[in-house]
Amino acid sequence: MGSRLFSGQAYQARLMTRRRKYEEENIQSGVDTPDSPVAAAADQLARPHLAQVAQVVDGLALAETTPGPLIMVLQFIGFMAAWNHPQGMTPALSGVIGALVATWTTFLPSFIFIFLGAPYIESLRGNRRLQGALSGITAAIVGVILNLALVFGSAVIWPRGLAGGTNWFAAALGVAAFFALYRFKADVLWVVISGGSIGLGWALLNR
Repeated sequence: MGSRLFSGQAYQARLMTRRRKYEEENIQSGVDTPDSPVAAAADQLARPHLAQVAQVVDGLALAETTPGPLIMVLQFIGFMAAWNHPQGMTPALSGVIGALVATWTTFLPSFIFIFLGAPYIESLRGNRRLQGALSGITAAIVGVILNLALVFGSAVIWPRGLAGGTNWFAAALGVAAFFALYRFKADVLWVVISGGSIGLGWALLNR
């Protein structure tokens, strides 16, 4: 019990450190990248087995298809991590507390950085000496998003690992969505709605 609690506290400390790092990078570069903390959360949750990657994928799908900011997927992740490890409480109570804590720790650093850093954003962006550093930060964020795509993509296409078989339907749908976005310049909203509708229909046909 004590070792699991200590592991959970260590995980929270690592996640908060990563979260503050991404928020600072986003403010300095002026880039809004909500996927970055999601990737960090998925990575840190998978290691101590607080939540399954498939559960994180479900949360991302819900966040993409419902109104509200994508960053709210972290609330779902916090709920599932606490549900899986109630630590003496009922799973429901633990999940609600986990969701509240995740929401608080997600938005509080953001507002702090906004209030403290907003007056200096324009001067930082206009400083030529910092342009190289900001370009490197932007490239690092792109790398984080690519890591997110690989982690979540592999969880969808190979839900039971490479030895468990390939979900060819998910792979084909992903390729079709990619071409719709980059070749035909389709609107992201319609791609998401179409993908969700096709996936729902496929699931109903294969029940």
